[in-house]
Amino acid sequence: MFPIDSGSIADWVGAIGGLLAVIASVLAWRSSDRINKRMLALEEKRAEDKKRLQIRGQAESIFAAGVNLPERDGVGRWGIYLFNGSDQPIFDITVERNHLNSGKRNATCEIGLLPPGRYIMPADAKYHWGALINLDRCKEEVDLLVKGKGKKMITEMRFSDYRRHKWCLKDGMLQEIPEENPNDARD
Repeated sequence: MFPIDSGSIADWVGAIGGLLAVIASVLAWRSSDRINKRMLALEEKRAEDKKRLQIRGQAESIFAAGVNLPERDGVGRWGIYLFNGSDQPIFDITVERNHLNSGKRNATCEIGLLPPGRYIMPADAKYHWGALINLDRCKEEVDLLVKGKGKKMITEMRFSDYRRHKWCLKDGMLQEIPEENPNDARD
């Protein structure tokens, strides 16, 4: 047989060191792969949150409240204050409102378009609701009814934002209304 040279101690230490370096490299690569996957997931979540905030942005700057219009008499003394604090109009607005004292439901107020700004919609004895009045163009006195019985006047507000996402504002909570699936509407 041929004698096998087992090498010197320095050769063995070098070989073991090389093997440990390979193992360390593989572990570092696996660890960095996990970290990269976590970072990618975090970036995707941030992008999704940013998109969700952009979608909700306009809807969160819209609200309605009951109003007393002290310069008017009769039914026209009461109305709805509508605020669009965004820089885009909203569409297909419906506001459900109760009478201040009795709590009975008023006629639903429906508006096709609300530009940015502050508006009032006074009640009308004949047509239920009068014309939309831009408060930025007139000096009518308006008392917002936001406490006591007044805070229960507006029960619900629905609208579509400029991207045509539908929203419902009820009890101070804003919720997106899911789109209806056209395939489900076959009835």
